[in-house]
Amino acid sequence: VAAAHDRVYGAAGQLPDYQVSSPMFRTNSFGGLEVASTAQYYATTDMVRRDVAEMSRPHFGSCLANAQVSVMNDLLHQGFHGAKSVSNWRPLLTSPVFARGGEATATVQSIGVDLTLDIVVIAHGHWEITLDVLSVDPAAVRSEVVALTQTLADRVATPGGVTAA
Repeated sequence: VAAAHDRVYGAAGQLPDYQVSSPMFRTNSFGGLEVASTAQYYATTDMVRRDVAEMSRPHFGSCLANAQVSVMNDLLHQGFHGAKSVSNWRPLLTSPVFARGGEATATVQSIGVDLTLDIVVIAHGHWEITLDVLSVDPAAVRSEVVALTQTLADRVATPGGVTAA
């Protein structure tokens, strides 16, 4: 998507009326896992609908995950050595909520370990929620990522039920 039309990072983006992020949750379970979420409320459902139109593109998930690895690399001053692999995935949910995911694996140079970032965007009504999961073993955490996505999707589908995870 050209920068002028990019709704995530580009000129076509919009600011939410409200945004709140969760603290970072860490556990040694699943070989090591870090999780955070950000909930955004938009003034109109049309704003979210237009974002969903962009997020529905075939390679959105992999593009977003790759972009986030680049952002993390910049923040960590070359801590990540670029994405080694990137993929799309779509969580199968029981809620009637849009969700799209991407996954990127990169080497963290300072510790010599590959970490995988799973990022899922959930959208419904006035809300967009982003779930970020950093792990050592993405196969081991996939069911947990899907369960967390389902929890957030259920919250966004229930009026008055949205909070940061």
